[in-house]
Order: sequence, then structure tokens, then C-alpha cells
Amino acid sequence: MTESHPAVLLAASERHTTLFRPTAVEASAGTQIGEPLVTHWRGVALFTLSAFALIVALLVFAATTEYSPVNRVPSYVEPRGGLVRLSAPISGHVRELAVAQGASVRRGALLAVLDSDRLRADGGSEHGTLRRDLEDERATIDREMGAARQEADANQVLIDRKRQGLRAERDALQAQIEASDQLLNSLRAQSEQFATVASQGYATKLQATQKKDEVTSQQSRLAELRAALARVDVEIATNEGERQVMAARFNGLIENRKRSSGELGRLIVQGDSEAEQAIRAPADGVVSTALIASGQSVAAGQPLFTIAPADAPLIVRLLVPARAAASVKRGLDAKVVLRAYPQEKFGQFDARIESVSDMPSLPSEIDHIYELSEPVFIATASLPTILRAADGRLLKIKAGMLADTLVPIERRTVLEWLFEPLLRGFHESADQSRDAVPAKAGMQ
Repeated sequence: MTESHPAVLLAASERHTTLFRPTAVEASAGTQIGEPLVTHWRGVALFTLSAFALIVALLVFAATTEYSPVNRVPSYVEPRGGLVRLSAPISGHVRELAVAQGASVRRGALLAVLDSDRLRADGGSEHGTLRRDLEDERATIDREMGAARQEADANQVLIDRKRQGLRAERDALQAQIEASDQLLNSLRAQSEQFATVASQGYATKLQATQKKDEVTSQQSRLAELRAALARVDVEIATNEGERQVMAARFNGLIENRKRSSGELGRLIVQGDSEAEQAIRAPADGVVSTALIASGQSVAAGQPLFTIAPADAPLIVRLLVPARAAASVKRGLDAKVVLRAYPQEKFGQFDARIESVSDMPSLPSEIDHIYELSEPVFIATASLPTILRAADGRLLKIKAGMLADTLVPIERRTVLEWLFEPLLRGFHESADQSRDAVPAKAGMQ
């Protein structure tokens, strides 16, 4: 390597120093900064125009697009007329289950048979033993009524025969009285004739007295016959009274026995109803839920069946808490989200509020579909006849499905929501100013 001469190095250094000074002067004058700005000005203008257009678009969007926060109200689906819920009337076990969940039933159709019969220590049936005892007692009463009827019939025959004999005797007495009456009239005529003849001397007074005695004797006999007729009439009347008394006694006995038999029959029916209870459908519909199985033990009051009335349109029942009661109004459009169909996949469904209760209901007054801790207002909302998912698939819904109803609180544009705090502060300041002016005027 060759070493550089010091003179050459000095010359090179002087040459570089001379070249750097003009560059520094130009840089301090700003020529190098100005040239790049001039070179890139068109790109900056395009960026500024795009930013301005974006800001205008955002302002238009905020001024025209409405936004509303919503209250999420717990709800459930049920028929418009409500579900029919059947509970166990007695405690026991399910002896027969006649329908399954989802079955269509007609009014009066048999749903299940409950049996509450208990077994005795010897293995016999308490209800069966009681029923047999009651039926035996009822049979005894029936036999007593049969015997009383036979006795009454026999007494009636005897009374009728006696009455026939008395009537025959009365007829004979009446005939004798008529004959005796005629004989008495004849004897009176003969006595008068003998009295006249005796007064003329053609007959003795003895003969006239004898004729008079015959008249008196006939009168006595006639009186006896009439007394006998009166006695027979009394006996006939007494016989008729006895017949009526016996008939009344018999009727009273029969009524008492019938009453006892009816009471035993009622006890038998009551025992059957207590030991065996048939559950029947109160209306046409579909068995929405069947909460029992054959042979299962049930307690009185335990839910058994839920029946949805046939052809009843489905509605949404809203359980509106007090904090959301002001936003739920009749005629308001809302959205329903069914929990069985997630919102992210199936979307929301249109609904319209139809009615809202005036007074809140306590949790104890509402079916425990949801766990409630505060009183709620009951609202109903209509659903479309046909529900379709976002992809057009037909969705099937049924009573009892849980849902959430999205009720809008207040509709405003995005711009109004953004400036709402400023507007509220402005209105509050204006109100305070208006209140301060009258106060100041009053002080003056």
C-alpha cells in the first residue's frame, strides 16, 4: 500500500469544505424543504378531500339513522285463550295413562285414571271391603222394603175384605130399614083405623091398644136398625182411616228406607270417586305436556297435564318489570327473540303489543315459568301467523317456549343521542334563567 502524501490530503480536505458550505446555506434558506412540498401537494389534496367527504357522510348517517336502546323483557309463548292446566285431585298412583304428550284430544276424552285405594294389613283392599259392606247394608234395606211392601199388601187385602163385609151389612140394614119403615107406616094406618072403629063401638079398646103397641114395637125395631146402620157407617169410616194410616206408615217407611239406600249409594259413589278418579279433557286441544307415567305416585295438587286449545293462535305473554312499564304501551312494535332459535342464526321476529295490565301482579299470582322476585305487569303481543328464519326456513313454535321481547325505549337519531347531553344542559340553563328572571323582578 502506498502512503498518501500530506499535501495531497490537505488539498482534498480543503476541496470538501468548500463544497459543503453552499449546501448548508441552501438548506438554511429552505429550498430543499420547499421542493418536496411542491412535489407531493396533489396527494395531500386528494387525502383531504376524501377525509372531508367521509366526515360529511358520517354526519349525514348520524342525522338520518335512528337508534333506540331496548328493554329486554322475559316472555313466553302460549295460546291466546291460555293453557288449560290439570292437577291431581287426589293423592295416589296413576293406574292408567290414556294419552301421550302431543296427542289431540276431544272434550271429555279420558286422559288418565288415578287410584288412591290403600291395602289393609291382610292384603285386602280397604275400598273393596268398604264397598262390599255398604252394598250388603243396601241389600238389607232393599229386603226390608220388600217385606214391608208384602205386609202392607196383606193388610190392604184384609182391610178391603172387611170393608166389603161392612158395605154388604150396610146395604142389608138399609133394606131392612126401608121395609121396617113401610111396615111402620102400615101399622100406623091400622092403629088409626082401629082407634076410629073403637070410638064408634065396632072394636074393643084392647084391640086398638094392641095395634098401638105394634106401632111402638115397630118404631123401636126401626130405631135399632138405624143405630146398627150408623155403627156400620162408623166402622166403614174407621176402616178407611186405618187404611190411610197404614198406607201413610208404609210410605213413610219406604221413604226412610229409600233415603237410607240413597245415602248408602252416595257413600259408594263417593268412595269410588275418592278411590278412583278419572281425569278428562275439559276442552278440545292438544296435550302440550304430560308430566306423569303409568304407575307413578302423585300428590293432590300435583300438575298432570297441560292442554293447548285447538286452533288457538299463539301469542307472546310479557312479564314486564316496573322499571320497563313506562316503555311498554299498546300498539307499540317490538321484536321477539325465541330462546329455542338463537338470534345470531335465526334473527328477530316482529310483534305488536296488544294489551298491558293496569295493575301489577304478585309473583305468587303468576305461573312459575320464570323465577320472579318483584311484581310485574302482564302484557300480550301478537305474532305473525308464519315465522321464517333469516334463510327462509319455516320455524315451528309451540306453547310454553321461552322468549325475550325487545321493547324500544325511545327512537332518536344518532346525532340527537350524541348532542343529547349538550341539549339537556342548554335546556336546564334556559329553565334556570327563566326561573331567575321572575325572582329578580319580584325582588325589585
